[in-house]
Amino acid sequence: MTLREPQRGADPVLAAGAVCWKTTRKGKLRLLVVHRTQHKDTSLPKGKVDPGETLPETAVREIAEETGLLVGLGAPLGVVEYRMPNGRDKKVYYWAAQADPLAIANSTFVSNDEIEELTWMSVKKARKRLSYPHDVDIVERFAELYEQGRARTFAIIALRHGKATPPTDWDGPDATRPLLPRGE
Repeated sequence: MTLREPQRGADPVLAAGAVCWKTTRKGKLRLLVVHRTQHKDTSLPKGKVDPGETLPETAVREIAEETGLLVGLGAPLGVVEYRMPNGRDKKVYYWAAQADPLAIANSTFVSNDEIEELTWMSVKKARKRLSYPHDVDIVERFAELYEQGRARTFAIIALRHGKATPPTDWDGPDATRPLLPRGE
């Protein structure tokens, strides 16, 4: 197969995915890999951005579509860039995504034309079974975070106060000053 020259000035294809992970009852780390039907390869769950979608939304949607798992994203794991067989450049953004027991129990995965099989495996086996070096690199980044105890994350909501009526224009307690239209 010969690769065509990339389209000049064409934006790269954007995609997003995750290293889905869990721990077993015995505390063993397991990663989820997908066996793709059409490509006959083993990779991490990922997919292309739909119009109007953010990269994190893409990752969560693609994981749900490919694995049946509903996950929340954790730590970002980086970006891989490569040239697709059609000559277009592709950028894939990855996150860690812990799959809790309830999400696994509720998975709706059924083998299909895109994904033939899902397999939970150790990091060591994933390194050997993944078809692409860039997927192995992402697994390595995740394994490093996990070893450092930084794989689990939680949401933090940072809220900045809005613009309020100036104190000199308000007679009531400061906590009751209304927001200006700009503050809303």
